[in-house]
Formats: sequence, C-alpha cells, structure tokens
Amino acid sequence: MAQGKVHGGYFTSWSIYGRGYKPNALPTQHLTHIFYAFADVKTDSGTVFLTDPWADVQIPHDSPASDSDLRGNLGALLRHKRADRTTKVILSVGGWSFSSHFAPVASDPRKRAECVRSAVELLEDHAFDGLDWDWEFPENPQQAADYVSLLREVRYALENHAQRKNEPRYLLTVAAPAGEEKLRGLRLQEMDQVLDYWNVMTYDFAGSWDERAGHQATLRGPAPSCEATVAAFGRFGVPPHKLVLGIPLYGRSFLKCGGPGSSFKGVGKGTHEAGLYDYRALPLPGAQEELHPCGAASCRTSDGEWVTYDTPFTARDKAGYVKWAGLAGAFYWDLSGDAEGQRAIVPAVAQEVSKARRRVR
Repeated sequence: MAQGKVHGGYFTSWSIYGRGYKPNALPTQHLTHIFYAFADVKTDSGTVFLTDPWADVQIPHDSPASDSDLRGNLGALLRHKRADRTTKVILSVGGWSFSSHFAPVASDPRKRAECVRSAVELLEDHAFDGLDWDWEFPENPQQAADYVSLLREVRYALENHAQRKNEPRYLLTVAAPAGEEKLRGLRLQEMDQVLDYWNVMTYDFAGSWDERAGHQATLRGPAPSCEATVAAFGRFGVPPHKLVLGIPLYGRSFLKCGGPGSSFKGVGKGTHEAGLYDYRALPLPGAQEELHPCGAASCRTSDGEWVTYDTPFTARDKAGYVKWAGLAGAFYWDLSGDAEGQRAIVPAVAQEVSKARRRVR
C-alpha cells in the first residue's frame, strides 16, 4: 500500500474482561487509527455518554504521570499518543447493541443538538481525534434523512471546535453496511459530503441466519464479496479512496456441514459467543486449514464443524486489493481476536502498509 493508507482497528471497552485484552496489548506500532467502542446515546435527552466508566476512565492499567491524569483504557491510549504522535484515536458511538437509540435522537432537533454537543465534549475531555458513528441501520427514508442531518451537524461542530483550538481537522467516519439493500436505504452521496472515511463492514456475509453455509468475508466474486461491495458504493457515487475495507479477526462456525453451499445443523460453541471463534483460537484443534480461490480460508474438523475466517495470507491478499482498487485502507473488527507470532494478521498486513507519519494532536 502507498504511504498514508489507513490501517486501523476497533478496540472494545469490554475486551479487558473475559478476553483479558488490555491497551498495552494493542499493536500500536502497526496502526494508524484506533476506534474505541462504544459510547451510547440517551434516548430521552440525546446525551452521548461512555458506557463503562471503570473500563473507560478508572481502571489503573499503569501509573499515570500525575493524580490528575486520565486512567482506564482512555488514559492508556492518551499516554500512547503522547509517546507516538502518529496514531489517531477515535470514539465510536453506537454499535449493534445501541443502534436502536439513534432514531429518536436524530429525529428531534433539540436532542440532536445535545447529541452533537455532548459528543464533542467527550472528544475534548478525552483527547479523541474524531468521532465514528455506527448506526446499524436506518430503517426507512426518514431515518436516513435524519442520519444525514446528524452527520452534518457533527461535521459543523467539529470544524468549529478545531478552529477554536487551532487544531488539525477532526475525523468524522461511519461504520457502513456491505449489503446493497442496506446501502440503497442510505443517502450515501449526502453522507459522503461530510465524511472522511467509510469503515465498510465487509464481513458476516454468511452466518447462522442462512439456510446454507458460506464464507463470511470473501474477497472475490459476486455479491456478497468485498469486490461487489466496493462496486456497489461506486454505483451510488461514493469514491473508492474514502472506503476502508473491514477484515474480521474471528471466524463463523457451521456444524454438520460440508462447506460453502452446504446445509448445516447449528453452530459451534465459539470462544465467547456461540458460533464465533476468535481468530487466535483457529484453526480448531485437529482441523485442516484450507485456502479458497475466492480469497477466504476455512478449517474443518473430523466431526463436520466448518469454520470460515481470514488468515495472514487472505488478509495480505485483501491489502493488495486495497492498493489495486485505490481504497483508503483496511480496518479490523476487533483487535482482541488476533493471534500472536507468525499467525498474527495485523503485523502481516502492516508489512503491506506504510504507516503515515504525521502529528495528530
């Protein structure tokens, strides 16, 4: 990839608990952007707030420089930024669990104003470099229009805030769907006018909701695939240089399954959730790993459990596609799932990425 490509990932507040994945485990030397997930929105007022104060700002991961310094995950990220000014840290608002909270806020001008005000306040108080909005997904034309109004007001507020502080431009991004049906329901060109990047969720192409098993994050081929998703954005007028391709650091499981296109009966137990294995747990013990021409990997156990996921090889393949297609870069959901050593995906893709060296704050 050319210098300046985005190479980012989502770090979730809850990673520090069951996964034991703390800020000092982040491969910060390989990342240009860290998206901290998630803040929520109060439906009665529109106020954006941090959802886990203990994880976010209280747990003493390391020794702050002074008693007044920020603790928790955000304190650790801030101290990293002080040591290495090349990484941007962005607050992500919403996510699948909180997305139902957006509609009543975005539709009300008073609540929307409070949403914008409080989000910018969190950005200032915790030294974020931007805001990422993850509404999954507006359900009708009115909600799509309200989403545009919200994003426009956020952009205006961020520009004013940067001017007051004499700071560089704050980033405004969204987590975007990969399916053409969901894209058709958004006002993409109007959104694109105020966005810096689209983090495109090019994963979960197949899962337990389907009648037949399939690869969850194929690079090539007809929809659903990464190539088809990028083409769909182009048809809706969004340029490729603003698209950031999503790479999953987990696999999806299918039981009693012969592979892609086959029927299945249930899903495996997973690492922390049924049907989902952290990439670090793959391939499953005794399973044979396979690479597929569509740009995906899988493994199969002797009793017929089939798991679809990415490996360093398929992820580097996607990095090559990012360069060829002129995309903005790549990101991961979520960073806690990566393996260590030679099977780690993030460092492998980083070999294809020239990290942008720029002062961010």
